[in-house]
Amino acid sequence: MENIKLKDGVFAEIKKVKIIFDIVDENGEAISAESFVQSANSLAEASGEDLDKIEIAPALIKKSVYGSEE
Repeated sequence: MENIKLKDGVFAEIKKVKIIFDIVDENGEAISAESFVQSANSLAEASGEDLDKIEIAPALIKKSVYGSEE
């Protein structure tokens, strides 16, 4: 995975990504049926080869590092 440039000489190397998701229908409503009930926040973690094809916007990383919309 390519490093994300935060500013000159400073890069973010993504080690692990946590994805919070819901299983939803076509209208975006959370699905629960009979014996299936999902947690409030379902989690998936991705690392290493899982991230090879994922692009993460530098603005997202900058916001979490610097607390700005830079």
